[in-house]
Amino acid sequence: MIVRRAHSLGLAVLLAAAGLCASGPAFAGPIVLLRSGDLAPYRAAEEGLRAATHEPVVVIEVSSGTPDQVAHAVLALHPDAVVAVGLRAAMLGRDYLPHVPIVYCAVPRPEHYDLIGDWLTGVRSDVDPAAEVAALRLAYPSVKSVGYLCGAEADPSVIRHARAAARAAGLNFVEARLATASELTAVTRRVAPGVDAFWMPADPLVATPEGFRFLLEFSLSSRKPLLAFSDALVRKGALVAVMPDYVEAGTLAAQQVRRIRAGDRPVDLPVPAVARMRTIMNQATARALGAALTATAVRAAEVVP
Repeated sequence: MIVRRAHSLGLAVLLAAAGLCASGPAFAGPIVLLRSGDLAPYRAAEEGLRAATHEPVVVIEVSSGTPDQVAHAVLALHPDAVVAVGLRAAMLGRDYLPHVPIVYCAVPRPEHYDLIGDWLTGVRSDVDPAAEVAALRLAYPSVKSVGYLCGAEADPSVIRHARAAARAAGLNFVEARLATASELTAVTRRVAPGVDAFWMPADPLVATPEGFRFLLEFSLSSRKPLLAFSDALVRKGALVAVMPDYVEAGTLAAQQVRRIRAGDRPVDLPVPAVARMRTIMNQATARALGAALTATAVRAAEVVP
């Protein structure tokens, strides 16, 4: 079991968190941050949480043991609340930590994953598809149609909102579904002649390392821009992405913890939404596509050189 110390908590707390000590923790009710992985958005949420609280924080990675072991490490700390960062952490908290207040963040569309219950609250991290379409048009003004790549089991409401956003912006929306990840190449090539940009959502059949590598290569070779969903993908070569400000998500999670400690029940708390969005564009990719970013685009976004 791997537990990372956020402040100087003392050996008793660390041993208790690792399930190696039967005695109580040195501090009553520390904040436990249960993290789905060591990804930039999750680190940003942690940064926001730390900045908004002066309480001790213990970080436990979901991957550091079996779900039962991770749950045991959390319970050994007797936390007042657990901040679950990312979907894996939120679902582990829901399923293995009954009667422990869970505050999730960095989870888009939480209702889709049944993150509802007496002991659950959180922070919404949804991105308005209209903002994504606007960013694509700002980065690549000549775009007229977009191919939306998604799995066959994708949430129909998400696709409906994406289609409405594209059409409201005057873009032709081409839905391209695949039943398995292996179909991505064939489906992309099939729809390519009818679109001049691709939209890559955070879909489990599309958003794989192999899938992104293919889409990036195809985007550059065909000179059809790729709208992605994270700054990491833009830094690797996608043209543009819009994502929540995960530092703000961590700040809002800290406020939820504060209210729980004041006596509010998680089920009674409203679920706030991250208000600030970040638009990221890649200037080198824009040049490779044959159209450098305009001065307006550069002023409106964070630009990767």
